[in-house]
Amino acid sequence: MIMKRINELHLEHPAWGSRKRRDRLNIEKFHVNRKRIQRLMHLMNIQTIYPKKKLSIKNNEHKVYPYLLKNLSLDNIMIERFWRALKYEEVYLKDYESVTNAKESIREYIENYNSFRPHENLFGKKNTGYDIFL
Repeated sequence: MIMKRINELHLEHPAWGSRKRRDRLNIEKFHVNRKRIQRLMHLMNIQTIYPKKKLSIKNNEHKVYPYLLKNLSLDNIMIERFWRALKYEEVYLKDYESVTNAKESIREYIENYNSFRPHENLFGKKNTGYDIFL
């Protein structure tokens, strides 16, 4: 039962690691720890998709532009975390057929982000308050 659910979560969210899967499974009342999730993922040959080392090596032929924004607010951390999650868990994993298809898929991701996805800053719990980014 747990292995089946881990596989389903992997197919739905291939960028989620063992911590995020553990948090989601605990929300679903499976009560498993991270080590067990890692062991089962290894047994099932499931690997998380994430940016690997040396992914963004500087190309000397490309011009580098200065970063002009000033980080004065802690809210910026949350926004940056959201955009990173959106890129790595949604945009980079899909090949959209059209702009309309992309908008619909991203809207679904944001709804999922607000209601289904466990959040680290909420100690592994899902957002039960207001919709953060919709």
